[in-house]
Amino acid sequence: MPFPSIAARLAPFRVLSILASSLSPAGVGRAEPEAAADSADAARLEFQMVVIESLYTAGDYDGALRETRARLDEWTESRGSGSAEWCAMYGNLGPILMAKGDLTEAEVASRGALDCTRRLYGEDSDDLASVLNNYGSLLGQLSDFARAELALEESLRRLRASLGDDHVYVAITLNNLAIVQQDLGDDAAAERTLREAVARLETSIGADHPTTATARNNLGRLLAERGDFEEAEPLLRESLRVRRERLGDDRRDTRISQRDLGRLLRLRGDPHAAFREFRAALAGFVALADSGVTDTPDIAMAHHELARALIDLDRTEDARAELEAALAMRERLFEEGHPTLALTRRELASVHVTSGDLAGARELLARAAESFELGRENTGEGLTRATFLDTPWLPLAAVEAELDHDPAAWAAFDRAHARVLLERLAPGATAPNLEDVRAMLGPHEAIVGWLDVDFDHESRAWVVVVRADGLRFARLSVESRERIVRFREALASPGPLGALRDAAQAIAADRLGPVAGLLEDVTHLIVVPSGAMLGVPVGALRDESGAWLADRFEISYAVSGGAHALSLAAPPRREGPALLLGDPPLATSSTPPADTPLPADVVRGAARGKPEAIAALPPLPGARAEIERIASLWPGSTVLVGDAASEDRLVSLAAGDSLRAYRALHFAAHALVDADDAEASTLVLAQTGLPAPLDVLSSGARLTDGLVTAGEIESDWRLDADLVTLSACDSALGREVVGEGYVGFAHAFLGAGSRAVLATLWSVPDRATGELMASFYRRWRNDGASRVAALASAQSELRATVDASGRRPFEHPYYWASFVLIGDPR
Repeated sequence: MPFPSIAARLAPFRVLSILASSLSPAGVGRAEPEAAADSADAARLEFQMVVIESLYTAGDYDGALRETRARLDEWTESRGSGSAEWCAMYGNLGPILMAKGDLTEAEVASRGALDCTRRLYGEDSDDLASVLNNYGSLLGQLSDFARAELALEESLRRLRASLGDDHVYVAITLNNLAIVQQDLGDDAAAERTLREAVARLETSIGADHPTTATARNNLGRLLAERGDFEEAEPLLRESLRVRRERLGDDRRDTRISQRDLGRLLRLRGDPHAAFREFRAALAGFVALADSGVTDTPDIAMAHHELARALIDLDRTEDARAELEAALAMRERLFEEGHPTLALTRRELASVHVTSGDLAGARELLARAAESFELGRENTGEGLTRATFLDTPWLPLAAVEAELDHDPAAWAAFDRAHARVLLERLAPGATAPNLEDVRAMLGPHEAIVGWLDVDFDHESRAWVVVVRADGLRFARLSVESRERIVRFREALASPGPLGALRDAAQAIAADRLGPVAGLLEDVTHLIVVPSGAMLGVPVGALRDESGAWLADRFEISYAVSGGAHALSLAAPPRREGPALLLGDPPLATSSTPPADTPLPADVVRGAARGKPEAIAALPPLPGARAEIERIASLWPGSTVLVGDAASEDRLVSLAAGDSLRAYRALHFAAHALVDADDAEASTLVLAQTGLPAPLDVLSSGARLTDGLVTAGEIESDWRLDADLVTLSACDSALGREVVGEGYVGFAHAFLGAGSRAVLATLWSVPDRATGELMASFYRRWRNDGASRVAALASAQSELRATVDASGRRPFEHPYYWASFVLIGDPR
């Protein structure tokens, strides 16, 4: 199990994050407003602040709020609502309302404090840094992480300028900024920020201070999660040492450090050492519990971690006892639907499977699925619900398949896939069952998918085929998994074809061979991308004769069997204009070709609006020509290129419900896929005419950064489109979620109302993309071919292209196999 992504926050730099307008540290000057307060008013204000702070410190938030509002009335009468005294008092409202849990009103008050402080003391004042810091903390609680990051970065910039890089306030703000970056899924940025936070704390308050130990532990946990065990271990050990020496063994922080160290040791492959740390942490948590209390979340987690170490040590029965203890405790602590209940039952079921008790495993997994469903109902809306927890439906499907219960195995398999999308498309409706799915299949169509499940240290795999007249789960060898990974990597670059052809044929024999007889008369293959085959274009496999499967089948992709049946229940649109957007100006300074894979930190930074990362994005020289070629095939299209390819234009169309007018939407722009955050995958649009950061924060208006995220598309867009095309690199990818596949742009556009999405599985070359797109739209738009037939034809034409020297420059699957059609194939 990975380390928690949310690490401990440090106390803000003004003890209680209150009195924001008076947060300037002693000895640091601040700009005075033109109408400076006289000494009597200053003394009265200071006394009032002390009274309010004492109420806040005592936890009397209602009293602090009453006192603040009363004093605000006084200052309004005596000095006016725009005075320095009024602004100082008003700055208390946000933190107090936040402490009371009234986050909406706190947000309004924080923006008001930001406005008046900015007006009175200027853009670069310490006071403004204080207000921004408090506002960033509030925005984090509101889960508005993009704004929280912006507020903390703006606060940090001012603190550095006034206090210097090595001040403790700078270090604490760095730590808290890193936590927001983790909330955003930007672990690379969080690592850089935490490294600096630790270094600054060591300089300002010392290496042995408990606050420094907290930041060091945060960095160690993050590095361990990222697999950098060699560097993480000394950080976690040093944090544990400091906490033991400064706080003692009888403190929860100390035992958490011990548990974190155990997790690292287990992930690093040292289960004996991990077992010792977990056992000691368990004893410590039990000792910390109140007399007679043995049920606490910390104790339950310690039992669970101990069980994982025991599994690694092949002590299955001991592991079962620890998991049963953890489960019994959690059933007393938590209501059904809590994610730990589903997780614990699933892991306990895995122990039952490896010990041969399939009936016991089936019962546990059925209960895990019930708890999982209850938990999903209480989880956030949209794409975040898709990533709630790894689904227990897939291991349940595997157990049913092991018991030769194929219909029950299909029911569990299909229920694991595309749940959020189905709920969005048909709210309140019962998902299509096996008979519904089979009824929608033609005589020469088949659905195929793969089920790969790990039980403890044992892997099992099946291929499933659904035909109009049948269903079969066939057991597979799991030896091909590593070969599939290497094959997927080889597809993404135009290397030698010989070895790739051999691998393509071997994988097809392993992954489709057991059901070859069921596919003999199939002409249209509907693939549910799943298991080890996720991200592998089936058309790039080769049959026993050496032919590409793309030459044998028309291939489309469905996020689930139920989703495929649902997509065919309504007729396609067939008429209407297209929206064609491309070539937005980026002010890029990069020169690599557009099909060069980008470094992960550039992708992540650009997706979050970092100017330096956006400047590193390569130009898209063929984007405008691609849009113009499609426009020539589709008269009456709306064409947005250059500055017109903007976020504001799309937001305006979405707000006016005008996007529903388009039959097709085509984007020839950078589409940056976030592998950690399903909602953060981003279309990069025009970077011209964007507002200043402080204007964004103080206005409370929508964050306009020239970016449109998958989350915004899913929540704000309403489409009635037959197709959305993303001709950018990697646009069919996203966050990999067990059961859901890649959650990102495809889920967002399908959920917003597009019947299908045409996207890519890796970085695509400019010229080949332009040729394929022109061919596809000509066959679909002009010739009336189905989308799946048009794509098959376009890929075949590209493969067969012969240049002046008689070569076939696009024969390698790198050039044509990346493009996949997801959704309604008609």
